[in-house]
Amino acid sequence: MIEERFSNKTIFITGVCGSIGAELLKQISLSKPKKIIGIDNNESALFFLKNEYTNYDNVVLLHCDILNKNRLEKLLINVDYVLHTAAKKHVIISEENPIETVNTNIIGLQNLIDSSIHNKVKRFIFTSSDKAVGPTNVMGATKLIGERQIIEASENNCDTIFAITRFGNVLGSNGSVIPIFKKQIEANLDLTLTHKDMSRFIMTNKQAVDLVIESLFLAKGGEVFVTKMNVLKIADLAKAMIELSNKNLSIVSIGTKKGEKLYEELSSVEEANKTLEIENFFVIVNTPHENSKYSENQKTTNKVYVSNNEQEMTIGEIKDFLVNNQLL
Repeated sequence: MIEERFSNKTIFITGVCGSIGAELLKQISLSKPKKIIGIDNNESALFFLKNEYTNYDNVVLLHCDILNKNRLEKLLINVDYVLHTAAKKHVIISEENPIETVNTNIIGLQNLIDSSIHNKVKRFIFTSSDKAVGPTNVMGATKLIGERQIIEASENNCDTIFAITRFGNVLGSNGSVIPIFKKQIEANLDLTLTHKDMSRFIMTNKQAVDLVIESLFLAKGGEVFVTKMNVLKIADLAKAMIELSNKNLSIVSIGTKKGEKLYEELSSVEEANKTLEIENFFVIVNTPHENSKYSENQKTTNKVYVSNNEQEMTIGEIKDFLVNNQLL
């Protein structure tokens, strides 16, 4: 199915060196598309990624920042699909560098939207975050504005289908908690936890990418696709990793960091009355469609999707999840 969807198509991936971008490149390249253009502003990471795709004639990896609108307009000529994953994503870094976060997550996004409209790109998916719902930090606030930019573009443009995929913490990705815990375990250090009650929505890198691709083709315009995910307490994740390591380590509370929330929200009360439920998603429909049917099994729901209201994984389930997904 994926081969048919991308056959003879040109795909543009931003943030191609990041965890999501690199996995998108990996999966889509196997489907033999006409061309994949991947951009990133991380020169070192791009160098190593290019080496992995030396034998792929249809993969072009370029050093480009999304703040360079003139170059984006040229690169997007004859592009069919845009998958936008580039962003300032780390909460603490964004708190300390708010202007840089605004530049990338808002201005850079608008450059990409305008360039896509100019070139009549067929479909555009913006990867958002649970932190966009009721934001308490700079990163979340810029992601919320980014969602509004996408919805506005959808309402005022008929050539490009714009939509949003909103998901939570991708375990094992760059900057996620698992690599931090792994380093502490390897060094025989106690694991540091900001708060014992902190809960998070979690998924694997591959799951995230599978669902970005699925939402790309389900989209009709202006929707937020909220991925269904497992929920765990970070304290239970730490306990599971200690048990799997067979080491006698403790968990030390160090207090919450600036901008952190004890729980995450993937949808809000205000969004509940315009939400549909399908197999892998809750679909928040922001723009009326003549035919809003996404699945034969879709149903209306008043779901408010918040991590501290969901069934949490047990420590045993977390251990199985880590092992089965090779996250250790």
